[in-house]
Amino acid sequence: EQLFQASLATDDNRWEEFAGADDLQSHLSSMLVTNDSKDADHIERLLIMLRSATSPTASVIVQSTFKTEVLEPFANVLTGAQADRRAAMALSVLMGTTIVRTILRVDDCGGCEDDTFELRLSAMLRIALSPDV
Repeated sequence: EQLFQASLATDDNRWEEFAGADDLQSHLSSMLVTNDSKDADHIERLLIMLRSATSPTASVIVQSTFKTEVLEPFANVLTGAQADRRAAMALSVLMGTTIVRTILRVDDCGGCEDDTFELRLSAMLRIALSPDV
């Protein structure tokens, strides 16, 4: 169990990068549509989490690790009301898009590589991250 938890842990800390972004939703959407080799580790961790979700023991570890290493640090980047809920909503958009593009390999994805896709993704993230909605 400790080995599994260690395999999910990461020392890659993008939270400072996110906190310093002038336009967080545009930064996130741009990052998502750019094929970056350093994102391969994050995608592999997401796959491990998804595959482990049906195991009662592993799912507890996955939930705990996701909360402490992803959700809480991301919520800490945000300002305003309900940062935890807004972070969860934005992560839902990001993870869903990642699953469709990389795991399910929907290459077309409505034209994931064009500007329209990135603009729509940015708009969804703007709504998810907004404390005013």
